[in-house]
Amino acid sequence: MDVLNDKNTSIIGIWGMGGVGKTTLLEEIRRQAGEKKLFDMFFMVTVSQTPNFESIQQKIADMIGLEFTEKTPEAKAERLRWRICEMLKEKKLLFLVDGVWGEIDLEKKVGIPYGENYKGSRIVLTSRSRDVCDQMGCKPTYQVEGLNDDEAWGLFKGIVGEIVESADRKHIAKRIVGKCGGLPLAIKAVANPLKEKSLSHWEVCISELKGQNLKSVVREALQFSYDYLSKPYAKEMFLLCCLFPEDEVIDIQDLFRLGLGFGLFQNTTTLDTAMAEADVLVDYLKSSSLLLESDREGSVLMHDVIREFAISVASRDKHLFLVGTHQEFICWKRNHAFTRCTAVSLQIDVVPEFPYEWECPELELLKLEGKDKQPLVLPSNIFKRMEKLRVLSMTDIQMMSLPASFEDLKSLRTLCFYKCLLKDISIIGELKNLEILSFCDCDIEELPKEIEKLTNLRFLELTNCKNLRLVPSSVICNLSNLEGLYMRSFSQWKVGKDNASVEDLKKLSSLVALEVCIPNDNLWPDDLVFRNLTRFKISVGDAFYHEDEHLFSHSSKILELKTNTTFKEGFNMLLKIAGVIHIEGTNALHNLNEYNSPLLKCLIIKKCQEMKYAIDTTKSAPLIVFPLLEILEICDMDNLQELYLGMLLRESFGELRKLILKGLPQLMNVWKNPTEHASLQKLRVLGVSCCHKLKSIFSLYMVRDLVQLQEMKVSQCEALEYIIDGERNGDGHENLFPQLNRLELENLPKLQRFMSSLNALATSANCGSGVLEPFFNNQIAFPKLEFMIFSNIDGVREIWTSKFRLEMSFPQLRLLNLGSLLNLTHFWNMNSNENIHMEIVPAVEDNARRLIEFPCLQYITLEKLPIFESFQMGGHALFDGKVAFPSLKRLTLSSVPKLMHVWENMDGPPAHVSLQNLISLDIGYCDTLKNVVSCERDKTMAAAEEIEVGRNTAEVIIFPALETINFHNLPNLTSFFARNGTLFDEKVAFPSLKELNLYGVHKLMHVWENMDGRPAHVSLQNLFSLDIVDCDTLKNVVSCERDKTVAVAEEIEAQGNTTGLIIFPALEVIHFHNLPNLTSFFVENGTLFDEKVCTFL
Repeated sequence: MDVLNDKNTSIIGIWGMGGVGKTTLLEEIRRQAGEKKLFDMFFMVTVSQTPNFESIQQKIADMIGLEFTEKTPEAKAERLRWRICEMLKEKKLLFLVDGVWGEIDLEKKVGIPYGENYKGSRIVLTSRSRDVCDQMGCKPTYQVEGLNDDEAWGLFKGIVGEIVESADRKHIAKRIVGKCGGLPLAIKAVANPLKEKSLSHWEVCISELKGQNLKSVVREALQFSYDYLSKPYAKEMFLLCCLFPEDEVIDIQDLFRLGLGFGLFQNTTTLDTAMAEADVLVDYLKSSSLLLESDREGSVLMHDVIREFAISVASRDKHLFLVGTHQEFICWKRNHAFTRCTAVSLQIDVVPEFPYEWECPELELLKLEGKDKQPLVLPSNIFKRMEKLRVLSMTDIQMMSLPASFEDLKSLRTLCFYKCLLKDISIIGELKNLEILSFCDCDIEELPKEIEKLTNLRFLELTNCKNLRLVPSSVICNLSNLEGLYMRSFSQWKVGKDNASVEDLKKLSSLVALEVCIPNDNLWPDDLVFRNLTRFKISVGDAFYHEDEHLFSHSSKILELKTNTTFKEGFNMLLKIAGVIHIEGTNALHNLNEYNSPLLKCLIIKKCQEMKYAIDTTKSAPLIVFPLLEILEICDMDNLQELYLGMLLRESFGELRKLILKGLPQLMNVWKNPTEHASLQKLRVLGVSCCHKLKSIFSLYMVRDLVQLQEMKVSQCEALEYIIDGERNGDGHENLFPQLNRLELENLPKLQRFMSSLNALATSANCGSGVLEPFFNNQIAFPKLEFMIFSNIDGVREIWTSKFRLEMSFPQLRLLNLGSLLNLTHFWNMNSNENIHMEIVPAVEDNARRLIEFPCLQYITLEKLPIFESFQMGGHALFDGKVAFPSLKRLTLSSVPKLMHVWENMDGPPAHVSLQNLISLDIGYCDTLKNVVSCERDKTMAAAEEIEVGRNTAEVIIFPALETINFHNLPNLTSFFARNGTLFDEKVAFPSLKELNLYGVHKLMHVWENMDGRPAHVSLQNLFSLDIVDCDTLKNVVSCERDKTVAVAEEIEAQGNTTGLIIFPALEVIHFHNLPNLTSFFVENGTLFDEKVCTFL
C-alpha cells in the first residue's frame, strides 16, 4: 500500500494469468485504501477485450454526479477529464482499472487524467500480460502468482467445511488443492460441487484434474463444476450468460426473457413461477462460483475466464453457439458456420454486409448488439431460412422498418428491443406465436395497432420509452393472456379517443406482474381490484414520474399513491400486501394500524393532515408493529403529535435502519422511553428537520440503544435546546454513539449543548459568573466520527473543554465545517489547573510540550464567525503550537473578522506540522487579518525544510503540496509571513503552487520579494494562473532591493552574456484588473514585462 502514497507514482500495473485473483486483489486494495483513508474517492471499472468506453465513462460520471450533454465518446472524455481535474484540486482519486488487454490512452479514450501533472490521481490496472503493463507506462508492476499452500488450503476448507479434516478426506483434499495450482478460480470451481458430496465424487474430481499446465487446470476445474450442475436448466442458463458482451452487467430479467423463449422453464405454468425459477437458477450458479455478484440490484457478472470456457462449451456438441464481433462474423460467413449453429451473438462495431439470406435452418437464438443506435438495414429475406428461430434480441440499433421476412418467423417466442430507435414495426403483428415482446429504453412514439393480434402474448414491456404517446385501447383489451405488463413511462391514459384507459386493465384477468404510472387517481375505476398480483410497481398521482431505484430495490411490490379522497378498494388491497408504500396528500388516513403488514420494508407518508398519531394502540392490546420495516419517512404533516400512542411490543420496528422526520410542527417526541416500548437498536440514519415543538431529540435511555447509528442530521427545529435530554452522575465519559460517522446540526437557534447539563442550578450559576458551558461535555464520545457540520446555532460559545476526551471522539474526523455560529469565541478552553485528558504527541522541538493532534482531519471550513478569534481560548492566532493537523488538505476561512493570524510559531512546535499536505488555502472577508503565519521572533522559527541558495542556508516554511491560494477582501493583510508590504518573502515557499488569486488585498505592495539572495522562483515553477484584482497599493508583482542580488532561475545565453531571469515556466493565464498603482511586473521602471521576466504564455 505504500506505493499508493508515492507522489512520483501515477500508474501501477498488476499482471498474471486469468483466474489467479487479480480482480480480487483490486477489490482488496480498494478496501484497505478506504480503511486507511488514502483517497477521497474510488472508481472501479472494467475494460475487457473489446472496450466499451462510453459505458466506462457513464459509470464514472454516475459516481461523481456528472450528466453528459455531449454526444460523442471523444467529447465525453474531454468533459470527464475536465471535471476530474477540478476534483483533483481538492481530492485524491484512485482509479482501479480491471482487465486491460492492450495499450489504451485512458486520458484520451476515457477521460482519466494521470501523470506528473496530476499528483492526486492514481491508477492501478490489471492485465494478463506484463507487456501491456509496460506499454501503459506502469511503474512499478507486480506479478500475481496465485495462493501459497496454506492460503489455498484455507480457501478450499472455507468452502467445503470441516469435513476436509476427516481421516478419509484430508489426503484426497490435499491432492485436489495441489492440482489447482494455487488458482482461486480453480479452487472455487471444484470446491463448491464437492460440498456435501460422498467420497466417490471427490475421487472423480481427482481423476478429472490432470492438466499439465495452469490453463488446462482451470479449464478442467470449470468443466468439473459445470458437469456437476444438477438443477434442471442450470447448464442452459449458464451458457446463455456467455451471449452477453465480456464483463457486461447481466440483468436477470434479460436472462429470464431469453431463457423463456429458448425453451427453459417448461415445468412452470405461469410467468411468475418462471421468473422465480430464473432467480433460483442464478443463485444456484452464483453458489457454484460460475457467476459473480454485481453491485447493481437484480444483476450478475461472469468472469472473463469463465465466459471463455462457457463459449467453448456452447460452441461444441449440440449447442453450437457462435459469439463474436464483426470480424469474426466475416469468418463465419466464409466457413458456412451458420448452417449448423443454434445460437448467434454478434457485436456490430461497423454496419456489416449481411447476406441476402442466412442459411441458418437450426438457429434458435439471434442476438445483435450495435453501438450508438447506428442505422441498420437488414436484407428483406434475411430471416427467410430461420424456421426454428425462437429468440430475437436487438440492442442499440436504429431501424426505420423491419424486413419483410419478419413474418416468416413463425416459431418466434421472444422478441426484445433494447435502446433502439424504431419507426415502422407494424409487421410484428404477424408473429402469432409471440409470447414475450419488450421495448426497453427504446425511442418509439406509438405502439402499432397490429399488436392486438398477438393473442398469445404473455409479457409486454414498454419500460422507459419516454417518447411513447399512443398505446391503442384495442391492444390492451385484446391481449387477454398477458401475465406481465410493464409500462411505467406511459402517462397518456385516456388522452385522445384511441389511447388506452386504466379501465382496459380489467380485461387482463391473468395479470400477475404490473408496472404502471397513472397521473390521476380519478382515472382508476372504483371496481378495479387486482387480487393476483405478485409483482407490481404502481404509481398513482402526478408526483411520481420518477424512478427511485434505491427505493425500488427493497421489494417487488411497490405502491406510490397520491390522492385527496378515501382509498378505493383496489388501493386498500394493494396497501395490505405491498413491501414499499409511499402515500401523499390524503385526508382519509388517520393512522397506519390497518396497514401494519409484516411484509412492509419501506414506508413514506407525506401531507396526510388528518393524522395525529402514526400508530394508535390505546384501544387494543400492545402490538408488534412493522417488524421488518427498514425505512420510515414522515414529512409535511401539520397535525402529527406522536409517532405512536399506546404500548408497543419490543419487536416493533426491530429492523428499522432509516428514520426521517421532516415538517412536523406539532411533534412532541421523536421516540418514547425504549425500556417500555420498542427500541431502535438497528437504526443507522436519522434525519429530523422543521419540527418546531421538539426540545430534545433523545432521552439518555433511548440513546443507549443507538449502537448502530451512523448518520445524524438535525435542522430547523426552532425550540430545540439539547440533542440528548438526560443526566447521569459522575465525570466519566460514555460511548453513546460508537458508530456515528456524520453529525450535521444546522439552523437551531436555541440549541445550547449536545447533552443537557447535570445540574440546572449549576448551569445558571456558571452563566451568571461568565463561565462558558461547552457544547460537548465529558459524558459522550464519537470514536468513528468523520464529518462534523455545524451552522446557524446561536447558543454555541465553546465546543469543548479540556475534560472532553478528544482522542476518543475525533480520531477519525476528516471534515470540520462551522458556519454562522454568532457567539462562538473559540474551540476549547485548556485550563492548566484541570486534569488534561487530551491526546498528547511528542513535540517537534527539543523542549517537549503538549501537542493536540487531529490525525485524519483533511478539510476545515470556518465561515461567518463574527467574534471567533482562535482555536484555543486566549490564543493570538487561529492555530498555535498546541494543535496540529498533519493530514489537512483544504482550509477555508471566510468572514471571521476578528482573526489576526492563521498560524503562530511561539516557543514551540512549528506551523509546518499542519502544512505538509495542504493543497488549497482560501481566506476571505477577514477584516483584521494581518499575516497568515506570525512569529514573535524570527530566530525562533523552526525550519520546515532547508533550501540552499548559493553558499547560504535559510530557515523556510514550505507548503510542499499547496496548489491553490485564494485571498479575497482582506483589507489589512500586509504579508504572508510577518513582514510588511510584500505578500511572499524568503521565509515561505510553495513549490507546487499552480493557481494564485488575489482580490481586494488593499495594503499589498508586492507579491514576491527577492531579498538577501533568496529567489522568488521557488514558488513559481508550477504556477499556471495568476489573477490579481482590486489591489489598490500594488506596485510590482516581483520586487527586489538590489538587482545584483537577483538569483538566476535559469541562465539564457544571449550575445555572449548571461542574464538573471525570473522564469514562470508553466504560467498560461494572467489576469490583472483595477490595479491603479501597478507600474511594472519586476522593479519600478514603468514597463510591465522587461528582460528580467520570462513566461511561456
